[in-house]
Amino acid sequence: MKKILIILVIALVALLTWRLIVRHNDEVAGWQFIRRVTGFEFPDGTKYLAQFDDAEMRIIGAAKLPREAALDFARKYAFGKEAQCIECKFYIQALPKQYQKISSADTLSAVGQTKFQSWEAILDSETGLLWIYIQYPDWSGDHSGWGPQPHRAQSSGQP
Repeated sequence: MKKILIILVIALVALLTWRLIVRHNDEVAGWQFIRRVTGFEFPDGTKYLAQFDDAEMRIIGAAKLPREAALDFARKYAFGKEAQCIECKFYIQALPKQYQKISSADTLSAVGQTKFQSWEAILDSETGLLWIYIQYPDWSGDHSGWGPQPHRAQSSGQP
């Protein structure tokens, strides 16, 4: 009986350890993708709080920059008041409840695109909270819609 109990405990610990490793790797991979698409180099001390990827066409993440680094980060990546980050505010609801509210009126936004992805980010410069929304081509290959559209052949077969 003791042997069975020991085996069960070892199996449970192994399962929990494996799940933590997989979850950590998924989160790391998501933030690597966010960094690659946005070009952001996050300052030391950044905490990656949450992310949601629908595995079809969008990912949203929340991070907390060190407060003292937030304004330098905003300057370096041309955050300004003019962008609205509409998609961020809508899709932020996919994150855990504690990261769903952009509370400060002191927010700055930035937008950008790569060949295949488009992104929006909003930064609360008071708290250092940062939300990043990325839209990427869906599985059918449709472009994200914000950047230049790839050339498509017409139905007659002519380019």
